[in-house]
Amino acid sequence: MLSKNRFKQEESAPLKYVIRPGNNSRIIYKVMEKSGRLDQKSDNEGNISFPGWEPADDYYDSLYNFKWKPTSNGIKYDLISKHGLKQLVNHVRGHYALTTKDNLFLNMKSYYET
Repeated sequence: MLSKNRFKQEESAPLKYVIRPGNNSRIIYKVMEKSGRLDQKSDNEGNISFPGWEPADDYYDSLYNFKWKPTSNGIKYDLISKHGLKQLVNHVRGHYALTTKDNLFLNMKSYYET
């Protein structure tokens, strides 16, 4: 059995990201490269640092804090933020009902007919 905190990340460690090409990924790369976290971290000696973001070790790494993909295909929503690691992806489960024109039309039509 896995410990709930198996992948717990040290608070002073930089956050990890995975960015796949497409869907304005160049902009996201620039933001990640230039940004640090807003919260301050201090070590035992009183030194304050602002850890930022760094790429995950592997392109397919599942140990990330943020993943950017052009499509939601292959995102395993039931595994996100499992085992104590906080994770975020740029898609919402079940978004097809609103983000495709045909499904949006059908849902709005159904809503207004009721």
